[in-house]
Amino acid sequence: MRISGSVSALSAEVTLSLVLSAGNRRDVAFVVDTGFLGALALPEADLERLGWRVFGQTEATLADGSSCTTLVYEARVAWGEGVLRVAALAMGDRPLLGTALLEECHLGIDFTEGGTVQITPLTR
Repeated sequence: MRISGSVSALSAEVTLSLVLSAGNRRDVAFVVDTGFLGALALPEADLERLGWRVFGQTEATLADGSSCTTLVYEARVAWGEGVLRVAALAMGDRPLLGTALLEECHLGIDFTEGGTVQITPLTR
């Protein structure tokens, strides 16, 4: 597995293939956010269009230290050779990929406009 992307306007971005409820896939660009401990965060309107089901709510702590209650959707993302079921938080104004998906992976970023972003699994 190797996920590749690039740096644009000081944001490291990768495209993930999301698996919809009917089995179709939709590619979505995500900003890699190492300050976000969850798996995925997407604007609520985007999550509704994807057709995933809400399975609860959670309290989320934001970067400024404040907290908010947000809906949690059951998301499915193509990852490596399979499909992972992960929690996607309904929040923000752009899709974020957090560190829960980066666990046991190497993240490499060349932080210059157009630089490369690589996510590869660690081999042990």
